[in-house]
This record gives sequence, structure tokens and C-alpha cells, in this order.
Amino acid sequence: MRHSRDTSRDLRLFAQRSRRTNQPVSPIVARSHVEELASNVKLTQKYLAEEKKELAGNKAALDSLAKIEKHVDEEAEHVSTLSDLVKGDQIDPEKAIRSFDDAEDHIDKALLEHDELELRVASE
Repeated sequence: MRHSRDTSRDLRLFAQRSRRTNQPVSPIVARSHVEELASNVKLTQKYLAEEKKELAGNKAALDSLAKIEKHVDEEAEHVSTLSDLVKGDQIDPEKAIRSFDDAEDHIDKALLEHDELELRVASE
């Protein structure tokens, strides 16, 4: 999840620089980063599925995992939007920045919930 956040922030910085300098973001670079972001989301979803199995007897942990999954699913939707945005030859930096911000918001919420979950499980 942290890698997803870092990748998303890098992409947002590209888009902000593009907007500021009127230099287009390279679609090839953007597609590469969005593919990496999508891969990170899939890996996170697999990780969460494994966590659910390991913590099956812990209702509080499962509730936390459900919240995390919801945020990761929301992030996946924004990554899908980003994927659509970078398919063409030109990228709309404003739309991209909004999608990055939305994706990062869900990543940050998922990370916060996951950090709290790890603390609770460690203290049990």
C-alpha cells in the first residue's frame, strides 16, 4: 500500500509540473506508472485476502480488514479512471491530478486503518 501511495504521488507531481510548465506528461511514462499502481492494488487485494484467512477468528480484525478493503476497492476505481486517462496521446493534467488525489486519499485511509490493525493484533 505504501508503494502505491508513493507511485501515485510521483504521478501527481508529473501532472502538476505539466500543468505549471505547459509541457505534456509523456503518455508512455504515465502508462508505466499507472500499470505499476494497478499491480500494487492487485497485490494489496491478495494480501488482504490472506490476512482475512489468518485473522478469521478475530471479529475486530475482520471489521478493520473490511474497512481497508473498501478503501482499496475505491483506490482501484480511481486507478481504473487513471488507466483510461493515460490511454491517449495527451493527458489532461487536471483530471489526472483529481484522480491521483482521490486515489491517495483512499490509500492513506487504508494505511491508517492497517497501522491501527497491526497495533491491535500485536497487543493481543
